[in-house]
Amino acid sequence: MADLFTKPPLDSLNILAVDDEIFNLEILTEWLSDRGIHVTTAENGRHALEVLQDSTGRFDAILLDRMMPEMDGLECLAAIKALPQWKDVPVIMQSAAATVEEVQTALDAGIWYYLSKPFERRKLFVMIETAVGDYRLQRRLRQLVEESPLEYGNDPVTEIQTVEQAQHAAVNLAKLSDNPGKIVIGLFELLLNAIEHGNLAIGYQEKTRLLNEQRWLEEIESRLCRTPYSDHVARVSVSEVNNGVQYLIQDQGRGFKSKPYLQLQTHRAADNHGRGISFANRLSFADLLYQGTGNQVCALATKVVA
Repeated sequence: MADLFTKPPLDSLNILAVDDEIFNLEILTEWLSDRGIHVTTAENGRHALEVLQDSTGRFDAILLDRMMPEMDGLECLAAIKALPQWKDVPVIMQSAAATVEEVQTALDAGIWYYLSKPFERRKLFVMIETAVGDYRLQRRLRQLVEESPLEYGNDPVTEIQTVEQAQHAAVNLAKLSDNPGKIVIGLFELLLNAIEHGNLAIGYQEKTRLLNEQRWLEEIESRLCRTPYSDHVARVSVSEVNNGVQYLIQDQGRGFKSKPYLQLQTHRAADNHGRGISFANRLSFADLLYQGTGNQVCALATKVVA
């Protein structure tokens, strides 16, 4: 289970840095190289696409400036998403364009990670770890879906308490949909939220601190052994509907206001977590609805039309 969340060693990473200001590229290269990261640079969006199209290797993330001549960052992002080999690679946008409207425009275009210039070196490394960690988690879940046999029995309800059980349930239950590699990402994020925020009452700011202190998983394991959390379970049921498969997940927490988390908000674009529900909403499910106080969510995976 822990291997899903292991932080990637920085000295194992390959990063493509794109910026039309040579000085900025030099600074980024110095910062990243000092931590052992291999850096490839591009001086504008068109150059970045040439590098990606010619590359036989693998980039773990792309640092993309927003305001550039010839092809700006948002145009470059759209072109990257059109390249099958690179469409899922995390793109971290870095820009002095940092108004609420400017950041929201980038989020709406598909940016999940946004750094406002000027930024500190530490913030850059946290963002890289977060982006690459999310990317590797999603790839690992897809891999597990492909490799694991279906183990769905006759019991219509699956009960989970631990992160490991959430992983197993997400992989197994995603196979009941037409597109398990897509559904498993959102399903795992919803189950994880039901455990950590619902059953174990780990709040947003508390998780931020625990991640910074590298004690998040340790705290989860600790609460699973303490009252009142040790008796809490999350339940997920699956039913076939006319247009697909419906997943209903319920935890034993007090609930939360879900609306701000269905889409990534501008004030959280540089945070080290907080994208899980929006991943589920945008990447995995056709419809996502939190019910009651927010401790129950209904997610619809529609059928794939041939």
